[in-house]
Amino acid sequence: MDQPNLNMRQRRWLDVVKDYDCEILYHPGKANVVADALSRNPISEPIRGLCLRMTIMTPLLELIKKAQEEAVLDVNAKRERIFGEIPKLVRDSRGILTRYGRIWVPQLGDGIRATPVPFGIWGKPHRGQ
Repeated sequence: MDQPNLNMRQRRWLDVVKDYDCEILYHPGKANVVADALSRNPISEPIRGLCLRMTIMTPLLELIKKAQEEAVLDVNAKRERIFGEIPKLVRDSRGILTRYGRIWVPQLGDGIRATPVPFGIWGKPHRGQ
């Protein structure tokens, strides 16, 4: 450090290093082979891990599926007034009735209204955000 004025970063490093009895040698370019070789050495063995893929099934989908099967019966469809909805429903790969890509939840007298439920927002009401 033969500069007349040091910047703040250099001053901080100088404060750290001055407490130690060390000699810093700078080798420009390709002459710095030792540091180059050390920087390429692995510090430790690579960490190995296990990868696990799980599918968690929730009973909620089974309950909705059972309620849908009950709701589309002629007796219940007449009582719940959903005859106009039935032709618009599409059964997906899981066997669940959907409308426009959303799960259809029937009322079945519980006070739960027949409404499409968007995927991914089971815990939060959809507010169009």
